[in-house]
Amino acid sequence: MESLSTGPSQELLNLFERMKNGDEKLDAWDSLPVFSKIPIADTNGIFSYDDNFKIEGTCSADIEIVKRKKP
Repeated sequence: MESLSTGPSQELLNLFERMKNGDEKLDAWDSLPVFSKIPIADTNGIFSYDDNFKIEGTCSADIEIVKRKKP
């Protein structure tokens, strides 16, 4: 994960923590909010994103925040 000083938005970090902790109040993982107006073409395995980072993985045990590649 990138340094938090230049890292993901607070909204993305909060969502990530809720996902990692198995928050039962979260909506279905296939309809989580995004925090960017810049779309990602292929969202397979990507649950949410902001302008510079994305949450990807398959379940709470292996999700991670990774830097988005610029188009």
